[in-house]
Amino acid sequence: MRYNNKHNPDMDIKPYFSAFIFALPGAIALMAALLNWEWFYKTRTASFFVDQLGRMGARIFYSILGALLIVASIVITIESLR
Repeated sequence: MRYNNKHNPDMDIKPYFSAFIFALPGAIALMAALLNWEWFYKTRTASFFVDQLGRMGARIFYSILGALLIVASIVITIESLR
């Protein structure tokens, strides 16, 4: 069998890369919220939410944000399979 060097649109990697771009920060945010990572909440962005919402509020915010990003990555993957 000869190797075909042409682009196969069925094997497009862009949607999977996009899904990964959403899933990775979503997983980090969700894990930080669940495991209460101290280093995460000391970052500049997270400390803003800790100051505004308190530590528990920031954890709730990041758990929701993480879950939404993971759902978005799942939707991107499912839509790319259609």
